[in-house]
Amino acid sequence: FYFDSFKGVNDTLGHETGDKLLQAVSHKVKSYLRENDIIARLGGDEFLIMLPSIDKQSIVINIAENIIRGMQEPFSIHEWDISTGISMGIASAKEAQFNINTLISNADIAMYASKDKGKGSYTVFHHKMLEDNKRKVQVANLISHAIAHNEFEVFYQLKISNEGDVKGLEALIRWQSEVLGFVSPGEFIPIAEQAGKIKAITQWVIAQVFKDMQILKKLISDDILVSMNLSSHDLKDHNFIHVVKSKLLSHEINIANIQFEITESSYLENFESANEFFNQIKQMGGSIALDDFGTGYSSLSYLTKIEIDTLKIDRMFVN
Repeated sequence: FYFDSFKGVNDTLGHETGDKLLQAVSHKVKSYLRENDIIARLGGDEFLIMLPSIDKQSIVINIAENIIRGMQEPFSIHEWDISTGISMGIASAKEAQFNINTLISNADIAMYASKDKGKGSYTVFHHKMLEDNKRKVQVANLISHAIAHNEFEVFYQLKISNEGDVKGLEALIRWQSEVLGFVSPGEFIPIAEQAGKIKAITQWVIAQVFKDMQILKKLISDDILVSMNLSSHDLKDHNFIHVVKSKLLSHEINIANIQFEITESSYLENFESANEFFNQIKQMGGSIALDDFGTGYSSLSYLTKIEIDTLKIDRMFVN
């Protein structure tokens, strides 16, 4: 299983608190196990539970559900009440032909499926996941090739006012792969984030938009505003602001024509680093958009504490 909140606790409350929380989680999980069951820490925020002498899958699922339910109660560490959750993957030794490496790999694949679903869930491994995982690995491995061979394209979505005037553009990345055909951003963006390749994609998009800026101005107007999406990984990178400044200079771009866009959930998960980046962009004369508002905290109060230029309300929230 994967311990969802460990990195955030280490970053915000310190490693000593993180270590105490790891111990508390271990003891809590152990309380739901049988006498001969084994729990071990694989490293970082990943743990392994071995359940011998199981004749029914329902026993494993019952233990998993009890552990997940038990994690819903906050842990009290150094006077902090810390809420956490775990993502679990379940695999059978028999299905893995009793090979320990295959067993752990299968459980890991199922655990990542749980992470995709959200905190506090378990997934039972099935062989179709191997095909899904092979596809993920293939997509991840082809991203660098796609950047090197210009397989990515930028499409520009018009923003139209209620008077019918073009008020801006949104830069959207599309991928027509030589090997895989069309790959949806909904598929390759999360894979790129997991594989550590999203920063390279963001930098490619920025460079392409900057190259296109002169023709976009001719087509629409000199004061056109072009927005582009950032990943939470970009905001965590303290060097990213220098990359932006460098590309602005090399392409002779007026930052007043650029708007950076981040989702509400990514913003709130990286509050301090996002604000630091936003402040520098604002000081340079750029603008900021908050996307998918209403899918995360859906709280209007925090909007009074931040400086943004555009709020994009999610359709689900409007409905």
